[in-house]
Amino acid sequence: SAAETFTSGGVTYKPDTIEEGDIIGAIAVEDAGQKGTFNQVDVSIDDPQNRFEGRSVMMFNSNYLKEDRMVPKKGNFQAPYVTNYYNARINAKQYLAQSRSGIKISFTMGPKGLLLMAGEVIKISYPRFGWSNKMYRVTNLTFKEDCLVQVTAEEHDDNTYIIDKPERGEIRPSETALAPKKVPPNPDSLTATTEKR
Repeated sequence: SAAETFTSGGVTYKPDTIEEGDIIGAIAVEDAGQKGTFNQVDVSIDDPQNRFEGRSVMMFNSNYLKEDRMVPKKGNFQAPYVTNYYNARINAKQYLAQSRSGIKISFTMGPKGLLLMAGEVIKISYPRFGWSNKMYRVTNLTFKEDCLVQVTAEEHDDNTYIIDKPERGEIRPSETALAPKKVPPNPDSLTATTEKR
Protein backbone atom coordinates (compact mmCIF):
# COMPACT_ATOMS: atom_id res chain seq x y z
CA SER A 1 0.00 0.00 0.00
CA ALA A 2 1.03 3.63 -0.36
CA ALA A 3 2.74 5.54 2.42
CA GLU A 4 0.34 6.57 5.19
CA THR A 5 2.10 9.90 5.70
CA PHE A 6 4.74 11.83 3.82
CA THR A 7 6.67 14.84 5.14
CA SER A 8 8.26 17.43 2.86
CA GLY A 9 9.46 20.89 3.84
CA GLY A 10 8.06 20.46 7.31
CA VAL A 11 4.56 19.74 5.96
CA THR A 12 3.01 16.29 6.54
CA TYR A 13 0.70 14.88 3.88
CA LYS A 14 -1.76 11.98 4.06
CA PRO A 15 -2.03 10.72 0.47
CA ASP A 16 -5.15 8.61 1.07
CA THR A 17 -7.15 11.50 2.59
CA ILE A 18 -8.28 14.03 -0.01
CA GLU A 19 -9.91 17.29 1.02
CA GLU A 20 -11.73 19.81 -1.17
CA GLY A 21 -8.59 21.98 -1.27
CA ASP A 22 -6.57 19.14 -2.82
CA ILE A 23 -8.87 18.99 -5.85
CA ILE A 24 -8.21 21.28 -8.80
CA GLY A 25 -11.40 22.16 -10.64
CA ALA A 26 -14.54 20.08 -10.27
CA ILE A 27 -15.18 16.39 -9.74
CA ALA A 28 -16.77 14.60 -12.68
CA VAL A 29 -19.33 12.13 -11.33
CA GLU A 30 -20.70 9.22 -13.34
CA ASP A 31 -23.56 7.26 -11.77
CA ALA A 32 -24.68 3.91 -13.13
CA GLY A 33 -28.22 4.93 -12.17
CA GLN A 34 -31.19 2.61 -12.04
CA LYS A 35 -30.00 0.52 -14.98
CA GLY A 36 -26.80 -0.46 -13.21
CA THR A 37 -28.38 -1.18 -9.82
CA PHE A 38 -29.79 -4.65 -9.15
CA ASN A 39 -31.64 -6.48 -6.40
CA GLN A 40 -31.27 -9.87 -8.07
CA VAL A 41 -28.50 -11.35 -10.23
CA ASP A 42 -28.05 -14.55 -12.22
CA VAL A 43 -24.62 -16.06 -12.76
CA SER A 44 -23.97 -18.62 -15.45
CA ILE A 45 -21.31 -21.24 -14.79
CA ASP A 46 -20.12 -24.39 -16.56
CA ASP A 47 -20.96 -27.12 -14.08
CA PRO A 48 -18.58 -30.13 -14.16
CA GLN A 49 -21.21 -32.23 -12.37
CA ASN A 50 -23.53 -31.65 -15.32
CA ARG A 51 -21.07 -32.46 -18.16
CA PHE A 52 -19.89 -28.84 -18.12
CA GLU A 53 -23.25 -27.64 -19.35
CA GLY A 54 -24.53 -24.26 -18.23
CA ARG A 55 -26.00 -23.83 -14.78
CA SER A 56 -27.65 -20.71 -13.43
CA VAL A 57 -26.95 -19.46 -9.90
CA MET A 58 -29.32 -16.79 -8.62
CA MET A 59 -28.70 -14.34 -5.76
CA PHE A 60 -31.55 -12.24 -4.37
CA ASN A 61 -31.58 -9.60 -1.62
CA SER A 62 -34.96 -8.63 -0.15
CA ASN A 63 -33.53 -5.49 1.52
CA TYR A 64 -32.41 -4.16 -1.86
CA LEU A 65 -35.87 -4.94 -3.25
CA LYS A 66 -37.47 -2.84 -0.49
CA GLU A 67 -35.04 0.01 -1.23
CA ASP A 68 -36.15 -0.18 -4.88
CA ARG A 69 -39.83 0.14 -3.85
CA MET A 70 -40.56 -3.51 -4.68
CA VAL A 71 -39.51 -3.07 -8.32
CA PRO A 72 -37.52 -6.15 -9.45
CA LYS A 73 -34.19 -5.26 -11.07
CA LYS A 74 -32.45 -8.29 -12.49
CA GLY A 75 -28.86 -8.40 -13.67
CA ASN A 76 -26.81 -11.10 -15.41
CA PHE A 77 -23.11 -11.75 -15.57
CA GLN A 78 -20.87 -14.51 -16.80
CA ALA A 79 -18.28 -16.38 -14.73
CA PRO A 80 -16.50 -18.42 -17.42
CA TYR A 81 -13.69 -19.69 -15.19
CA VAL A 82 -15.81 -20.55 -12.16
CA THR A 83 -17.00 -24.16 -12.03
CA ASN A 84 -17.89 -24.43 -8.34
CA TYR A 85 -21.46 -23.64 -7.33
CA TYR A 86 -20.51 -22.16 -3.95
CA ASN A 87 -17.81 -19.92 -5.43
CA ALA A 88 -20.38 -18.73 -7.96
CA ARG A 89 -22.73 -17.80 -5.10
CA ILE A 90 -19.96 -15.79 -3.42
CA ASN A 91 -19.25 -13.99 -6.71
CA ALA A 92 -22.95 -13.33 -7.27
CA LYS A 93 -23.34 -11.85 -3.80
CA GLN A 94 -20.32 -9.60 -4.32
CA TYR A 95 -21.51 -8.50 -7.77
CA LEU A 96 -24.97 -7.72 -6.37
CA ALA A 97 -23.55 -5.67 -3.47
CA GLN A 98 -21.15 -3.79 -5.76
CA SER A 99 -23.99 -2.87 -8.09
CA ARG A 100 -25.45 -0.80 -5.22
CA SER A 101 -22.28 1.33 -5.15
CA GLY A 102 -21.96 2.35 -8.78
CA ILE A 103 -20.53 5.88 -8.63
CA LYS A 104 -17.38 6.58 -10.63
CA ILE A 105 -15.48 9.84 -10.20
CA SER A 106 -12.67 11.62 -11.97
CA PHE A 107 -10.76 14.68 -10.80
CA THR A 108 -7.42 16.44 -11.01
CA MET A 109 -5.23 17.06 -7.99
CA GLY A 110 -1.81 18.53 -7.26
CA PRO A 111 1.53 16.75 -6.76
CA LYS A 112 0.18 15.06 -3.62
CA GLY A 113 -1.50 12.67 -6.05
CA LEU A 114 1.92 11.32 -7.06
CA LEU A 115 1.91 9.45 -3.74
CA LEU A 116 -1.23 7.49 -4.65
CA MET A 117 -1.26 3.98 -6.06
CA ALA A 118 -3.79 2.28 -8.35
CA GLY A 119 -5.98 -0.08 -6.33
CA GLU A 120 -5.61 1.95 -3.15
CA VAL A 121 -8.68 3.01 -1.16
CA ILE A 122 -8.89 6.77 -0.66
CA LYS A 123 -11.18 8.90 1.50
CA ILE A 124 -12.69 12.00 -0.07
CA SER A 125 -14.33 14.89 1.77
CA TYR A 126 -16.30 17.15 -0.57
CA PRO A 127 -18.99 19.28 1.15
CA ARG A 128 -20.76 20.16 -2.09
CA PHE A 129 -21.87 16.53 -2.46
CA GLY A 130 -22.11 15.91 1.28
CA TRP A 131 -19.14 13.55 1.28
CA SER A 132 -17.15 13.17 4.48
CA ASN A 133 -14.38 10.57 4.21
CA LYS A 134 -16.36 8.74 1.52
CA MET A 135 -14.36 5.76 0.32
CA TYR A 136 -13.33 5.23 -3.29
CA ARG A 137 -10.91 2.76 -4.87
CA VAL A 138 -8.43 4.24 -7.34
CA THR A 139 -8.76 2.55 -10.73
CA ASN A 140 -6.49 4.76 -12.83
CA LEU A 141 -3.84 7.44 -12.32
CA THR A 142 -2.49 9.67 -15.06
CA PHE A 143 0.64 11.65 -14.21
CA LYS A 144 0.96 14.84 -16.26
CA GLU A 145 4.07 16.79 -17.22
CA ASP A 146 3.10 19.70 -14.94
CA CYS A 147 3.06 17.33 -11.89
CA LEU A 148 -0.74 17.30 -11.74
CA VAL A 149 -2.47 13.94 -11.40
CA GLN A 150 -5.71 12.81 -13.01
CA VAL A 151 -7.44 10.38 -10.63
CA THR A 152 -10.21 7.99 -11.62
CA ALA A 153 -11.89 6.02 -8.84
CA GLU A 154 -14.94 3.88 -8.12
CA GLU A 155 -17.13 3.90 -5.04
CA HIS A 156 -15.92 1.36 -2.49
CA ASP A 157 -17.71 -0.53 0.26
CA ASP A 158 -15.71 -2.89 2.49
CA ASN A 159 -18.81 -4.99 3.18
CA THR A 160 -18.91 -6.26 -0.42
CA TYR A 161 -15.68 -8.16 0.22
CA ILE A 162 -16.75 -9.85 3.45
CA ILE A 163 -17.55 -13.54 3.09
CA ASP A 164 -20.14 -14.63 5.60
CA LYS A 165 -19.58 -17.80 7.58
CA PRO A 166 -21.89 -20.50 6.22
CA GLU A 167 -24.84 -21.29 8.41
CA ARG A 168 -24.72 -24.89 9.51
CA GLY A 169 -27.46 -26.50 11.49
CA GLU A 170 -26.49 -28.65 14.43
CA ILE A 171 -27.62 -32.23 13.97
CA ARG A 172 -28.56 -34.00 17.17
CA PRO A 173 -29.73 -37.60 17.20
CA SER A 174 -33.12 -38.19 18.69
CA GLU A 175 -32.97 -39.57 22.23
CA THR A 176 -35.66 -42.12 21.42
CA ALA A 177 -33.60 -43.46 18.51
CA LEU A 178 -30.68 -44.36 20.76
CA ALA A 179 -30.52 -47.75 22.44
CA PRO A 180 -30.21 -47.58 26.22
CA LYS A 181 -26.62 -47.77 27.39
CA LYS A 182 -25.72 -50.97 29.28
CA VAL A 183 -23.57 -50.77 32.38
CA PRO A 184 -20.78 -53.36 32.29
CA PRO A 185 -20.93 -55.97 35.08
CA ASN A 186 -18.56 -55.76 38.03
CA PRO A 187 -15.52 -58.05 37.72
CA ASP A 188 -15.81 -61.09 40.02
CA SER A 189 -12.61 -63.11 39.54
CA LEU A 190 -9.53 -60.87 39.58
CA THR A 191 -6.14 -62.14 40.72
CA ALA A 192 -2.79 -60.40 41.14
CA THR A 193 0.73 -61.70 41.49
CA THR A 194 4.10 -60.16 42.32
CA GLU A 195 6.24 -62.66 40.36
CA LYS A 196 8.48 -61.17 37.68
CA ARG A 197 9.29 -63.10 34.55
